[in-house]
This record gives sequence, structure tokens and C-alpha cells, in this order.
Amino acid sequence: MSSVARGGTVVALGITTGPEVKMALLPIFVNELTITGAVMGTQEDFLQLMKFVQLAGIKPEIGKLLPMQKAEEGFREMWEGTIRGKTVFTL
Repeated sequence: MSSVARGGTVVALGITTGPEVKMALLPIFVNELTITGAVMGTQEDFLQLMKFVQLAGIKPEIGKLLPMQKAEEGFREMWEGTIRGKTVFTL
């Protein structure tokens, strides 16, 4: 929240860190921030995003590759917050 400009908006997408979040409310009030949630966009939005990612050369950080048989392990690490980057499940 400290990097959001006064009067800015924070958009929360997904809940890979879990559905409950602890945060200090004072900075939100003092800086008049707006917090909103958003669901996924349209298929066209997704295609435009993928084009942008490719053109900008953005590469996601892969934290771990796991076979599907170890999916429980991967999800546990995500919920516990002990993994950095994306967890990729393979067949």
C-alpha cells in the first residue's frame, strides 16, 4: 500500500495467498485509497494481455515444476506462502 499514490486504487486479482488478508487500515484512510476486487476479463482482454506480455518480453518467474501427482504439495506451499514465483503442474 505504501507505493500507491494518494487517492489511488488498488485492484486485487485472484486469491492465491488465501481469502483472508491482514493489513493496517490507517494508511488506507489517510491516503484516501480505494481497494476493489476484479474477476477475469473477456477472452479478447486475455488475448490482448498475452500479446502485450509477448511484445514486452515479460517472463513469469517459475518457482517450481511439479508433476500432477504432487499437486497437493504445490497447493500447500502456495497457501503457506513458502514458494516464490509460479508453480507449474505437468502431466
